[in-house]
Amino acid sequence: MPIQILLIDSQEVTRLGIRATVAETDIVVAADAASLSEAQSHAANNAFDLILTDIRVGNVDVLPWLAKLKLEQSRQNILFLTNTENATHIARIYSIGANGIISKSTSPEQLLNAMRSAASGESLWTKEELKRMSCGLGTAKAFVETDVPITAREAEVLKKIAAGCSNREIAQSLGISFETVKEHIQHLFRKLGAGDRTQAAIWAVRQNIV
Repeated sequence: MPIQILLIDSQEVTRLGIRATVAETDIVVAADAASLSEAQSHAANNAFDLILTDIRVGNVDVLPWLAKLKLEQSRQNILFLTNTENATHIARIYSIGANGIISKSTSPEQLLNAMRSAASGESLWTKEELKRMSCGLGTAKAFVETDVPITAREAEVLKKIAAGCSNREIAQSLGISFETVKEHIQHLFRKLGAGDRTQAAIWAVRQNIV
């Protein structure tokens, strides 16, 4: 049987492009949605091997709905087709249990292979990503103990990190020196047991700081 996918993207050109990519393959776009309400309706009335989606549909963030869907249907496979490099977005995608992320600039062959793998339940997270996010989180004290004492200023810096800001952007935004920002980040990483900005962003997401 062909792989049945639900395609969620507000851009018609993207939806048409995906349909053209899967034409005459073992993958079928069983339904597509240009809005969250359409996606919710399709998901409520049909079963799909894979949900292929961007992070936002129009101006609407689909992650809260997909997080709830994964709680209700833990075996639902989800692949994000997005160009985001934002640490918070990546952290949130990983945290809901999605199969992975693939860039919109990837080749048709790579996209087809990614959809097949994700539809079969495989993880598309690379070893490097898993080591950074999964293994690191499993051993870090901060991801076991939620009561981590960070200061108000450190919380402000953490929010900026999660938003994808550079150290210089954080310094300018908060009106502090570049060196002070570096010190705050070093303190945060030590307190959280985080190895990099993405791990710190994951902790912030899980603690509802962002």
